[in-house]
Amino acid sequence: MLLRKRHAAACLTIFLVYMSCLPWARGQENSAASGTANPAKAGVEVISAKASDASAERSITSVSEASAIQPEIEVVREAPHKGTWLQNKGIEFHATLKTEVSSNFHNGFSENGTDARSLLETVMSVDLSKSFGWPGAQVTGSFHDYIGSNATDRLIGDTQGFSNIDAYRTNRLYELWFQQTLAHEQLRIKFGQIDANTEFAYVENATEFLNSSMGFSPTILDMNTYPDLRLGALAAYTPSKFLSVSAGVFRCLPSGSMMLGEVGTRWKISERAAAGRLAVGFWIHPHMLDSFDGTSAYGVKGFYAVAEQTLWKRSSDMDDDSRGIRAFAQWGNANPWFNGIAHHLGGGFQWVGAMSRRPGDIIGFGVTTVQFGQDCDRSMSLGHERAIETFYKVPVRPWLSFTPDLQWIVNPSGSMERPLALAGSMRMVISF
Repeated sequence: MLLRKRHAAACLTIFLVYMSCLPWARGQENSAASGTANPAKAGVEVISAKASDASAERSITSVSEASAIQPEIEVVREAPHKGTWLQNKGIEFHATLKTEVSSNFHNGFSENGTDARSLLETVMSVDLSKSFGWPGAQVTGSFHDYIGSNATDRLIGDTQGFSNIDAYRTNRLYELWFQQTLAHEQLRIKFGQIDANTEFAYVENATEFLNSSMGFSPTILDMNTYPDLRLGALAAYTPSKFLSVSAGVFRCLPSGSMMLGEVGTRWKISERAAAGRLAVGFWIHPHMLDSFDGTSAYGVKGFYAVAEQTLWKRSSDMDDDSRGIRAFAQWGNANPWFNGIAHHLGGGFQWVGAMSRRPGDIIGFGVTTVQFGQDCDRSMSLGHERAIETFYKVPVRPWLSFTPDLQWIVNPSGSMERPLALAGSMRMVISF
């Protein structure tokens, strides 16, 4: 009963904040109707038109978020303390609070069909070239505070994870790494406690989706990403804005290490269909692993690919106008005798500014399908799971947004008893 009261209080809080922002939102619509709207100057979060150069131009002003939390690329925000003494010294602080309420509308297996959770991430980044005159050096650290239960386990029981902030109660250091750029910033060397998904298998055009598989292929075995990170090191070489090569090694549990490599290319077809990207990668565990049938093998590996393309871009005189349709596709493959998920195929799109009077709103639709490995009992379950997701993100303040999200999950964890589950969520994001 106490838990239900807390959930009700969380829902009420989100509703009250939303209602308090409606007058401002209507004012923004009127401003847009008069032809004065500028999605970047209005302070809403929008994906930059220069996102195609994000991997080559990572800087202190673009700090990567946790990957299973879908790292957002080149987000345009109003700097709350622009020109302060700290910023002049290369020191920046950012914080993001994600609060989410979810319900299992159909075929959930929890008596309490509602769950609430929150993730607070605080980030501090220091540009050592400004602080100490060390060219190309940067240190970044982040801290996570997660409150709530694991909604995937409590409500739906799906394998892919319908909420990408799901975790267990934690309060800990998340990332802490040092980075050095060399050769006119073409070469980056990075080591420390790193979220590998900010460097490998990330999907730029799926940043607003809630399902975890939209952020990276779940076929990657024991990837060093949210919510638990371990030590690692990587090197990334970008000889031009059209080509990048990266390789990294990360600690694995219970022992051993994992290596990842990726080759990516970018292109620009036209001004209205600007950004395209293809990345192909592999991963390998260079040590012995036990299979589901009791045998062991050395060097278990797999492959993945990510393709992204801007399908249409609204014609505009503003360089930072990101309104348009951006699509993505994913593929992953792993050994079915060693990995619980052997194959993955997904795709979708995000449409920024679908309505001219709401240039900062984002509509998304995507589908992700996984095929289970040999640990799946075929006599008790089916061999695949599919998640169909749609959302509508509404920025109502430069620092506040709401995202209602709906997911149809076909055969959650391969269940024969529950062929279709329906999960709905409302996410509130506060950035400061």
